[in-house]
Amino acid sequence: MAITELVSVEEYLHSTFEHDAEYVDGRIVPRSMPQKPHSKMQSYLVRTLYQVAHPLGYEVWTEQRIRTQPKPARYRVLDLCVTQ
Repeated sequence: MAITELVSVEEYLHSTFEHDAEYVDGRIVPRSMPQKPHSKMQSYLVRTLYQVAHPLGYEVWTEQRIRTQPKPARYRVLDLCVTQ
């Protein structure tokens, strides 16, 4: 369930949460807790992508807070991210 009161992006970015939370349209939205099959798949993808992407100069990240939309602001916590 999302928190109903609006919070600023700055407040969200300077906060920590016991369980990951995302910022959507001024509200903090808790992420669902992954189940074992999801975690196993995430681990497999990270290992596989690291083996392929890292030698090419890419980085593989897990659980990163990323701005996915500038206006209205949305920050999501991605399961997996590849950057150069």
